[in-house]
Amino acid sequence: EGGQDPASLDLTAPLALVLGSEQKGIRPGVRKACDLALTLPTTPSPVVSLNVAAAATVLLYEVGRQRRGSAHPGGFVTRLAGSAAPSDTMMVAHPLEALHENLAVGLGGEALLYRGGPQGGWVRQERLIRSLGGMGLFSVWAARTGSFSEYYLAGDRGRLLRCISANSGQAFSCQPQQGLAGRLVSVQGFAAGQTSALWALRGDGRQDIFHGDLLSSLWSTSAPRGCADDPGALGACVDARGAFLDLWVGSPDDAWAVGEGGIVMRFDGLRWSRIKIPTLKVPSQASYTFRGIWGGSEVVIIVGERLTAETWDLVAVMYNRRLDRWYNARPLLMVPDVPNHRAAVRINDIGGRGEAELYLVGSHLDDVRGQRQGLLFSRVVSP
Repeated sequence: EGGQDPASLDLTAPLALVLGSEQKGIRPGVRKACDLALTLPTTPSPVVSLNVAAAATVLLYEVGRQRRGSAHPGGFVTRLAGSAAPSDTMMVAHPLEALHENLAVGLGGEALLYRGGPQGGWVRQERLIRSLGGMGLFSVWAARTGSFSEYYLAGDRGRLLRCISANSGQAFSCQPQQGLAGRLVSVQGFAAGQTSALWALRGDGRQDIFHGDLLSSLWSTSAPRGCADDPGALGACVDARGAFLDLWVGSPDDAWAVGEGGIVMRFDGLRWSRIKIPTLKVPSQASYTFRGIWGGSEVVIIVGERLTAETWDLVAVMYNRRLDRWYNARPLLMVPDVPNHRAAVRINDIGGRGEAELYLVGSHLDDVRGQRQGLLFSRVVSP
C-alpha cells in the first residue's frame, strides 16, 4: 500500500523490480534501498490484493507495453500570456514535470529557461544539464534575492540542489542540500526580506516532509515544521495512505501537502495535521488522488481524480479561506471507468497569476504509441 500507479510512471528507463513474499512482503532493509514503491490499483471489490505471481505478471506487462511503443515519452513547454493562445511552444526529448518562474525541468535532467527578447523563446541550459549528470527532476522552486536568482531543483534519492544565477540564467552555481532522502516530488517555499521557509515532499514508500531555509543547506523532518513517517512516532505523516504528490506554500505559517488516497495536510504554524474534507462523502475522500494544489488570498484549489462505480472523474475541490468552508468536488472531465482511459487522462498541476486567471496542465497517454503527451486546460476553474 501507499505506492504509485505503475501506469503513471515512465518505465522505459533501466530498472529492477523487487517483489516480496505474499505473507511478509519486502524486508525493511531492501525496501529502504528502493527508489519508490508501486501499488497496483484495483476497483472496489472483495479482492483487496494480488498474489506475488499475478502482481509480477501485471508489472512486467506494463513495462513491456511502454517499451514496445514506437516513441519514447517526450515533453513540451509553452508560454501563456493573459488570455492569448499559448505561444513559444517547444518540444523536448524528455517529459517535463514542473515549472516555476521561468525555469522548466523534467526527467533526464532536462532544464529550459525562458528569456524572451529579440532572441526569445526557451533556451536549453546545456551547462546545467551536464552538471546534473542525467539526474531526473520532479520539481523546481525559484526565489529572487537581490540581483541573484535562486532555483531549488528536486529529484530522486534525496537529491535537492540549490542553484544560483547572477546573470539571468546564463550560468548556474549549484550546491547539494543535505539531510534529505527518497524521491522528492515537490519543493516549495516562501521568501520575503530576511524571512524564508522551504519545504520538500518525499513521495515514495515513506511520506516525509522536510523543511529548510535560504540560509542553510541542512534540511530536517523535525517538528513542528517537518513531519516524519517513522514507526512509533507521533504526527500526521505516520501511516499516511498513498504517496505525496504536490505542495503549496502561502507563508512560513501556511503550507499544504496533497497526494494519493485523498491525502490533504496543512501546517498552521504550530503543527502538521490531516484534513478531512466534510463535503467528500460519496465517494469517500480516500477514493481521490490529489495531484495539484494552488492557493490565493481567498481560496485554495485542489485538483486530481476520483474513482466512482462508473466513471473516472477529473475534479477540482475548493476551500474558501475567509469563510473556512469546503465546497463539493466539481467535475472537470468524466471518462468511462476502463483501464485504458483511467491511465490515459490525468491532471498534473494547477497554477496561474491570480484567482481570476488559473490554468491546469495535464497529460494523456497514447496507448498505441506508448507515449504520454501534454494537455493544457485554461479557464477551467473559476472561484
